[in-house]
Amino acid sequence: PKRLVKDFLESIINYAKTYIQRHRPDKWAELLELCYCIAVPTTWDDNARVIIREAAIEAGMLKPADEPERLIFISEKVAAIAAMDDAMQYAFNTNIQDNQTVAICDLGDKTVNFSTYKVVFERGKRYFEELTRYHDDLGSSSHIDDLARLWIWGHLDQYFNEVDEKVMNTIALYFNEAIKVYGCLRITWQHLLKYIFDPVVNRILALIDEQLMKIPRIRPDVVLLTGQFGCSEYLNKRITKEFITIDRVGLICHPIWPETFVSLGALRHGLNPSVIIHRTVRRSYAVRCNKKFRDGIDDPSNLLIRQNGQRRCKNRLDFFITKNTKMATSYCFEREYSAIYPQKTRSILYSYDGEDDHLPDYVDGKGVQEVFRFNVEMPVIPEKKHGEKIPYKTRIYLGHTEIKIEVLIGGETQIHRVNLLGDPPKRFLEGENTLGYAEIINHFHQQGFEIDKYTERTQIEQNIKSLYL
Repeated sequence: PKRLVKDFLESIINYAKTYIQRHRPDKWAELLELCYCIAVPTTWDDNARVIIREAAIEAGMLKPADEPERLIFISEKVAAIAAMDDAMQYAFNTNIQDNQTVAICDLGDKTVNFSTYKVVFERGKRYFEELTRYHDDLGSSSHIDDLARLWIWGHLDQYFNEVDEKVMNTIALYFNEAIKVYGCLRITWQHLLKYIFDPVVNRILALIDEQLMKIPRIRPDVVLLTGQFGCSEYLNKRITKEFITIDRVGLICHPIWPETFVSLGALRHGLNPSVIIHRTVRRSYAVRCNKKFRDGIDDPSNLLIRQNGQRRCKNRLDFFITKNTKMATSYCFEREYSAIYPQKTRSILYSYDGEDDHLPDYVDGKGVQEVFRFNVEMPVIPEKKHGEKIPYKTRIYLGHTEIKIEVLIGGETQIHRVNLLGDPPKRFLEGENTLGYAEIINHFHQQGFEIDKYTERTQIEQNIKSLYL
């Protein structure tokens, strides 16, 4: 995938160069100093962003020695916030006001994200303070495609004994690219809603209702729908009926062209990166360290005896923030550690996505994932002796899209960014394969859809057409 991203970015930058040279040659020199802001899906992890950064360097957008700030990332959800005024001006000819509450419902292909923000004006600038955040692997648009695939397959089964998988994939692709857009398949609207749209729309409505219940004393003034499914007129009408008519929300707003809208938000964010001043942390984070060994508690295999006789426990986790904690985006977490002169020390940042009522003690604990490694390079300190303990500070910044770590040791400041560890997630490398017939049924069962009377493959093959008769 990195090569594909590299080729894509290379094509974009070459087109921009050609266009500017032709139409604005006086601006050509400025292009060499451009900063870039790329909007990425909210669910992308740190490894995925590293792939994009490496691809940008290979594409010639950046040089390895450039400051990291020349390329910044923004989640599609934050991009929507940055372009909120543009959407409001287009839809209602108004702007967001101070102390109003806005909700972003990002209805992507594979996931649904719902967040609420309070609008704050400070020193003449407007910022957003995150109040709540929710993520669900509902997959609004992709599940509609899968339901349509199941529906079409059931109808074809009336006329063919077997349907070739490649033919079914082609039909499903046509539904996604043409039928959803132009509406040229003859399906009764009752069937279309009941078997394809409503199972997903009803879950989205339940999700919004659940999130609004978490802020009972707050009525969102605006709910902005973004993502591939956010522009659905049917979804818009259902949300209006369910929430606006009983005054649980103020306005429902959705951009006409979501892709352009996200790009506009990325541009706004590039010009003003601090649009969000408070954020809720999605995971717990910890640094690997060697703590004092606890007899009877720590595993003897983790015992480390130093030259000075100190008994330490290796591979322990030192958590500095827990999941769902609210923090200022500019805040840094500081920890003090020590190293032995003149050796360099390797440290590792870990994340934990479980609940914070029982944080794991060790790096191999269940649910603990390695984020990235960084070295603490020992500078030359003439007055220090070999084997002497050297204190240093570690500062960790989590407020923005990429994690930044500063190490202060011996009068030097070392800056580290995310380093790629191993292979990125398989879904990022290959994408998710189209679901097979039986997998669709199993998938919907796991997601809570009610197709319970067709739980066995043989029964599905024989009777699925009766679902629509």
